[in-house]
Amino acid sequence: MLKLFYAPGTCSLASHIALEEAGAAYEARRVDFAKAEQTTPEYLAINPKGRVPALVTDRGILTETPAILAYVAQSFPEKRLAPLDDPFEFARLQSFLSYLCSTVHVAHAHARRGPRWADDPAAHEAMKAKVPQNMGDCFALIESQIFAGPYVMGETYRSPIPISSRSPIGWRATVSTRGVSQKFLTIATAWWHGRPLPRYLLRYRPSASAQNRSRFFGKHDA
Repeated sequence: MLKLFYAPGTCSLASHIALEEAGAAYEARRVDFAKAEQTTPEYLAINPKGRVPALVTDRGILTETPAILAYVAQSFPEKRLAPLDDPFEFARLQSFLSYLCSTVHVAHAHARRGPRWADDPAAHEAMKAKVPQNMGDCFALIESQIFAGPYVMGETYRSPIPISSRSPIGWRATVSTRGVSQKFLTIATAWWHGRPLPRYLLRYRPSASAQNRSRFFGKHDA
């Protein structure tokens, strides 16, 4: 059975939802960041990066959200979570995933994770001050160049790519809304306030939404 190591309020949410969408048999193991469990020798033996998600499979351990989402989609092709029969469309999907993880997520991390890149407190403040503009620019580009509508990839629902990085959690508060529509910013706010997520952002079966909210997000995120 698959085993997903996750933490509420992190980018592991995308992998968690993908497994649910696929109907996969899996075990969810919560990593308690408040207790720094991601830094323990036990967890570092699973993921030396000290991050989530990590997915234990019968062939080994996978890390990084785009890799896990692709693995889930390819393992359950009948669920059509990715355009597996079209190399160009699949590459386009991976392009968006990579942009979220390598650019948008990092731009947001500058608000609170400055010590990862610099030791000077003044540099931390400079990075933090730049976050609203950078995040606004990222979201504007996604909406104008990538978000096809009504789903990210067009008319067909795909895997939960809008939240493959950390977009719903705190991003809205750090975004300059210049050039970004209120509809698109729902990506970053809907679940935070306990509202149902439109399927063009993220599909939950109605029953699963209530049952899994605390498991996905944690009590402090409800």
